[in-house]
Amino acid sequence: MSEAAGVRLRPANPADAAAMVAVHAASVDAERGRGDCDDRQIRAWAWRHTPEQLAERMSRRVFVVAETSDDLVAYGQLDIVAGVLRSLHVAPEWQRQGIGERVAEALLAKAHAAGLSAVGLDASLNAVPFYRSLGFTELDRVDHPLANGRSMTCVRMVKRLTP
Repeated sequence: MSEAAGVRLRPANPADAAAMVAVHAASVDAERGRGDCDDRQIRAWAWRHTPEQLAERMSRRVFVVAETSDDLVAYGQLDIVAGVLRSLHVAPEWQRQGIGERVAEALLAKAHAAGLSAVGLDASLNAVPFYRSLGFTELDRVDHPLANGRSMTCVRMVKRLTP
């Protein structure tokens, strides 16, 4: 797919699932202390998926990973049927280097190629500026359900895709 600064993008495969869970947990855990979520919300959000669940979802969603020669450092998943970017996580030590943007752009390109006219998502409060920089617009605030029955406030956003 893409290669720059020692990080390349490629489609995910089931063997990546455990590393994706670790990236997800680390990126969410890095949210502690920022004030958008309490500790119980962070715990529920951080441990939301098992490797088996992610591997099973690969059969019906588009997953892209970013990797170095040694490690998987980011991933994102797109539900083409629903037109929703389900997740995008970058390991904390790799954040703010353009990797999340590259993963998002790869997924948006897949959405466009599939004929979608728009892609939606529920952004955590701290991620709103990131998605806004990619051309997503805010619709409203929503309570996003978490695994333990709790919820967290998110911003529903949408990006219109040009034909």
